[in-house]
Amino acid sequence: MGMLEREKQILETFAFIIPKLSENDKSYLLGLGEGMAIRVRKSGCEAGKRHEAVNV
Repeated sequence: MGMLEREKQILETFAFIIPKLSENDKSYLLGLGEGMAIRVRKSGCEAGKRHEAVNV
């Protein structure tokens, strides 16, 4: 399964379950997603810093 196919599967799954979740579960899922976004942004910044250090 290609990356785009996997992403489509993830989005379809969440589109199906989100309307069925309780407000507490939606809050939990939102917090989880925000935490992942922070981690991705941080790792992207760190990768950029490593790249800059190599090119100095």
